[in-house]
Amino acid sequence: MALNFCLLVWTAEAFEIDDFFDRLDSALTVSAFQDKLRTRLSGTIDLEVYHFQQPAPELIDSKIDNLFNPRLSL
Repeated sequence: MALNFCLLVWTAEAFEIDDFFDRLDSALTVSAFQDKLRTRLSGTIDLEVYHFQQPAPELIDSKIDNLFNPRLSL
């Protein structure tokens, strides 16, 4: 019984997430000239965190043992 409930909740959340991404996709798409010209904005956010147990390698200029590397590609 508990497994069925968990599956039901998981499925409902998946549909809500799907709906969110559909609305986001529509918001980032622009069309003009009776849909003959369409533009879409898309990109990637990449977050990386590194922890060095020893001093950082020579090519990395860091005084601390943690390194955070965010990237945004459009």
